[in-house]
Amino acid sequence: MRNRIRKSHIGSFTDGEMRAAVHLVLHENYSIRKAAKECNVNYVTLSRYVSKQKKASDEGTGEHVRMTPKYQSRLIFTAEQEKCLADYLITCSKLCYGQSTRNTRELAYEMAVVNSIQVPKNWHDDSAAGLDWLRLFLKRNPNLSIRQPENCSLSRCTSFNAHTVKTFFDNLGAALRRSECFGDGSRIWNLDETGTSTVVNKSAKVIAEKGSKGVNNVTAGERGTLVTTCCFVSASGNTIPPAFVFPRVKFSDHMLINAPPGSL
Repeated sequence: MRNRIRKSHIGSFTDGEMRAAVHLVLHENYSIRKAAKECNVNYVTLSRYVSKQKKASDEGTGEHVRMTPKYQSRLIFTAEQEKCLADYLITCSKLCYGQSTRNTRELAYEMAVVNSIQVPKNWHDDSAAGLDWLRLFLKRNPNLSIRQPENCSLSRCTSFNAHTVKTFFDNLGAALRRSECFGDGSRIWNLDETGTSTVVNKSAKVIAEKGSKGVNNVTAGERGTLVTTCCFVSASGNTIPPAFVFPRVKFSDHMLINAPPGSL
């Protein structure tokens, strides 16, 4: 059976479309259904705005009638307050102290309490904003998204600043100017290390009976040893075999079984 996703078109019309449809009904003697079809709006909604325009004209305020839904009236915070909150979240993420979804909801509740803003009852019960508010808040601020951060030490975070980066590139420029052979990138190498376990801890996906709960895979019971693996790539795109650093004094040839040829 095909899953059908219902898409709502409520409030999809513009102010100009609705004003044109109301004008056709009141001044051109169009029927509501004909005017709605002509301007591509819902006829039930059009009838409501026609009544609203007639009532406002009788009261002498017909020029100030709003022809679009006022969804903003149900917002907890104003646009300026939400912008301040969004800027604060971006600043925290740039400082490597990003706020989780739970912390963001608690911060929103605290912001509402400090500014004496009326909030729903469930906000007081949980001491945090609701999940619906968070979802719509992210939708109203498309520059925000939920990301998975990478763990980074404090020393690395504090060392990555404008002065350190400028010093690095100044030294790199001096090295490139020292010899022309550096310019082709064949003598510029980047090294990155990673941890490789001697035991496979994560199993690959297997095919099993659909709906079964207990799907297991036999693995080694030992914890294994973490081996430091160093990989090398040059600026010209060339690579050399990796180097393995074993945490022991004596080396045996069987340690490099199934390793890439030429590994150190």
